[in-house]
Formats: sequence, C-alpha cells, structure tokens
Amino acid sequence: MVNTLFDAMRSEMNDVLLKAEALLCLGFGFNDDHLQGVIKRRLAAGMPVIIVTRDATPNIDQLLRDHAHVIAVFKSGDGAVCHWNGNTLQSPEPLWQLDDFLKKFLE
Repeated sequence: MVNTLFDAMRSEMNDVLLKAEALLCLGFGFNDDHLQGVIKRRLAAGMPVIIVTRDATPNIDQLLRDHAHVIAVFKSGDGAVCHWNGNTLQSPEPLWQLDDFLKKFLE
C-alpha cells in the first residue's frame, strides 16, 4: 500500500510539473533521484526555477553549473547568498528563510 500511495503521489507530481511554467523549491536538496526525473528534464528545457534552502548540496551545486538560469538562495552567516547566472550576491537579510523571502519578494 505504501508503494502504491507513493507511486500515485509521484505520478501526480510529474503531471503537475509537466504543465508548470515555473518551480519554487523550498528546502529541497535534489538528493532524491527517483523524484526528480521530470524536474531535470524541465530544467534542461529552460523552466524558471528558484531554490530556497538553508544549505547547498553537491547536487544543487551541479544544477547551478548545468543550468545558469536557476536561482538559488542559501544561508550565509546571519544573511543569505544568492547564486544566479554565474554570479554570487550577498544579502544581510536571511532570505533563505521562507518568511523573510516572502516578505522581501511577494509583499
């Protein structure tokens, strides 16, 4: 039953990702190969993606090297660091935290 439920959720997620115009990843380290096949294909096709998470992972670092259009925000000291298009931008604000990110960019 667990595998059936997991497969159904993954199938639904893949269907949604195929139709999505952009993707916001919160706290996702791209360490689950079985979950991200469609995500990687959409990244390769240029789908806009923002990753907001505390720490970078080797897999996120590779995504940033492979897909310059991906924006990633991580913790850096008391603030944040943003990686985009080969650039690194520092912020004194902890934009890697969801509430700070939302206040800064959506309010």
